[in-house]
Amino acid sequence: LLLCSQQKEYFKQYEVGLQNLCNSYQSRADSRAKASEESLRTSERKLRETEEKLQKLRTNIVALLQKDIDINTDDELDAYIEDLITKGD
Repeated sequence: LLLCSQQKEYFKQYEVGLQNLCNSYQSRADSRAKASEESLRTSERKLRETEEKLQKLRTNIVALLQKDIDINTDDELDAYIEDLITKGD
C-alpha cells in the first residue's frame, strides 16, 4: 500500500514536471514568434520607406536629366543630388 502511494505521488510529480516543461517550451515558442513578427513588421516598414526613397530618387534623376545644369565636379554633383534627396524627404 505504501509502495502504491509512493508510485502515485512519483507519477503525479512527474506529470507536473512534464506540464511545466511543456508550458516553458510553449512560452519560449510564443515569445520567439512574437519577436519574429515584430522583426518582420519592422523589416516591411523599412522596405516600404526604402522603396519610397528609391522612387523619389528615380523621379529626381529624371528631372535632373531633363534640366540643363552647370555641374563641373563630382563634389558639385554629389551636393546637387544630396539637395534633391533632402527636398524629397
